[in-house]
Amino acid sequence: MAFAQFFQEVTKTPQSSLFIETIKAISSSTRDKETAKKYAQVFTPSDVALFTAYRSLRGIRDSKVFDPCVGHGSLLIAAGCYLAIQQGFRGEKLLKALYGYEIVSATREIALVKIIEGLSPWLSGITKQKASTILRKQILRGDFLLGKIPKNCVVIANPPYKEEKGKGNAWIPFVEKLLSSNKVVKLSLILPLSICSAKRTSFLRTLMMDKFKTILAFHHDTRPRPLFPNVEQRITILTAEREGDKKYVTTEYLSHSAKNRAVIWKAPSISLSYDLCQKTFPKLKHDDLPFFSNCSDTPKANSYVTI
Repeated sequence: MAFAQFFQEVTKTPQSSLFIETIKAISSSTRDKETAKKYAQVFTPSDVALFTAYRSLRGIRDSKVFDPCVGHGSLLIAAGCYLAIQQGFRGEKLLKALYGYEIVSATREIALVKIIEGLSPWLSGITKQKASTILRKQILRGDFLLGKIPKNCVVIANPPYKEEKGKGNAWIPFVEKLLSSNKVVKLSLILPLSICSAKRTSFLRTLMMDKFKTILAFHHDTRPRPLFPNVEQRITILTAEREGDKKYVTTEYLSHSAKNRAVIWKAPSISLSYDLCQKTFPKLKHDDLPFFSNCSDTPKANSYVTI
């Protein structure tokens, strides 16, 4: 099932309406400005959260879902929604699949409440108190960079984007730790576009290509509208899996207007060989495709794949 079809199914499912509304409320909620600035808190829109969850969990069964920077819980709620609808997870089994870290105590408390609220249609028979007790053992208050990664986990994350003088950007050590761990079977990361070709992130691309076989990329521009409302940041959503064929699958360099946001989730992708990538994650435009179609080991420009 392609994501556009899955998203349509989710939005038509009565139980999922609460999931959508919970994430929308998180995205539009008022945050403490000092905390948001200090920890670079930007909350994930519902469609982005669900897309990232879909990409990370499709084809994976019986793995823990781990978010190293939980925030208010949007990504874990989306992952729980996927597990409930696509894999039939319910009750304790659903809650016990969710793990993470959140460095801000007050933010963690909000996340615990929101996750239970957003997944409540699939938590029948479990009191809020019991649900909270389960989650508190798995969604920990602490710094991920000092913590442990669960074994056999799928990672879903939107790490903080914050430039720190003399240290670089805060998201880079997050990604390095995740890519270096043998406990991660698959990951989907929402990152700045600089992950694709910037010189300072070349070691991360090399690490990802060395450790993972299949890499899926979704690239989005800031114009005419950014992917995250009011956040002028070009975004790449990277999904990497240890199993499968060794390939790089990418969308074109996408954009959307106010009226056609749904179009980006239907965008086709093209598969490229690792050799053609040359240690970068190409941001293709339509005019680039004929070049790749002339390469013998690459599908023709009109030979798209749907993911």
